[in-house]
Amino acid sequence: MNKQHFTFLIMLALTFIMSGLVIAGTKTDGSNVQSLWTSLDSNADGFLTAQEGESSVTVLDNWSAIDVDKDNKISETEFTQFFTKQ
Repeated sequence: MNKQHFTFLIMLALTFIMSGLVIAGTKTDGSNVQSLWTSLDSNADGFLTAQEGESSVTVLDNWSAIDVDKDNKISETEFTQFFTKQ
């Protein structure tokens, strides 16, 4: 297996793991949501860019619903509200 295939498989596995955390986070008191937020906000600036959001299929698929103010970035408040309202 070459390096590109290995990297792709690792990224795919991480996507599935992150998706599972989001699903789990919607059914808890929010601690899993906070943990996922921390892992996605890679530069710790308090916002998710589209590039950071690509790490989670769930975030990517729901981007427009999560980004309430339509500023093309997701704040921690928007993220938490979306995943804890269910």
